[in-house]
This record gives sequence, C-alpha cells and structure tokens, in this order.
Amino acid sequence: MELIAEFDNFIFSVAEMISCSFFDWFFRIITYTGDKGIVWIVAGLALMTIKKTRKIGYCVIVSLLVTVILNNYMLKEIFDRTRPFVADPSIKLLIDIPHGSSFPSGHTSSSFAAATAIFMYNRKMGVFALAYATLMGLSRIYLHVHYATDVIGGMIVGIVIAVLVAIGIEKVYNKFQEKMNGEV
Repeated sequence: MELIAEFDNFIFSVAEMISCSFFDWFFRIITYTGDKGIVWIVAGLALMTIKKTRKIGYCVIVSLLVTVILNNYMLKEIFDRTRPFVADPSIKLLIDIPHGSSFPSGHTSSSFAAATAIFMYNRKMGVFALAYATLMGLSRIYLHVHYATDVIGGMIVGIVIAVLVAIGIEKVYNKFQEKMNGEV
C-alpha cells in the first residue's frame, strides 16, 4: 500500500509541476465532457444511426451501461476509497465536488469502455477515441479528483468490459444473422 501511495503522490507532484492556467482550462473542459458519459452516449447513438457503424454504436452503449452498473453499484462500494481532496483538505478543486468513492474512476472507465469498443471495430476512429479517453483519465488526476491508480483501475475496467461486450455482441449478431438467413 505504501508503494501505491508513493506512486500516486509522485504523479500528483508531476501534475503540480505542469500546472498552469491553460491546463486548468483544458482539463476542466475535457472532464466536463465526460460528466454522465454524455460525449460517449452521443457518440454511441450517432454511430447507431448509420448502418455501417450500427454495431459499434451498440457496443459503445452496452459497454457504457455495464460500466456504470459495475462501477457505481459494485466496485466503488467494495473499495470505498477516499478521494484525494478529502484525504488532503488543502487541495483546491477547480471543478464542482464530485460524489462517490474514488476507485475506480468512472469518467476513465466509461471513456475507455467506449473508446475500446470503437477501436475494436474501427482502428482509425478508435485511435482518436483512445487518445480522448487518455486525456479524460489525465484530467481526473490533474484536477485532483482521482489518484493515478484510480485512473489505471478505471482504464482496465473499461477495456475489459468493452472486450467482453464486443464478444457478446458478435455472438448475438451471428445468431441473429443465422436466423435471418434461415440457418439454425
């Protein structure tokens, strides 16, 4: 546990060193777009409207739903980790006080679930989505609302969920195709 705390503190010290008004503004914008998963919900719904990307959209939306359920109703309850600004009241937040436990980062897990789902089906779009998901995770650390290990945990959760959801969607899609083609 001490090694984890040292790692988290080291990452916070790096964030402090690069702190400036531009990053304050930039990371607030990034983090706000992740509130309630809005950017990913919009992306998933938009992808669902186009036949060619419909499966990607389904994977994004289902991955988001599973991530929210797993994080908010299971993992955050199990780990119940105190957020950095609660553990250190001297931290001045640049955003509204987030609610809930710190581990894993919900913004990060949702972002990586959606971005991984996109990447699995479309590498070009997926690279941009993963870059954005990475910025989302970094914003949570920079803004001192999550520890680096919360973000890493969220990233792992999101990726695993997206892969499992994609496997499930492929199985359902293949069964549906067999029925539509009269095969059983």
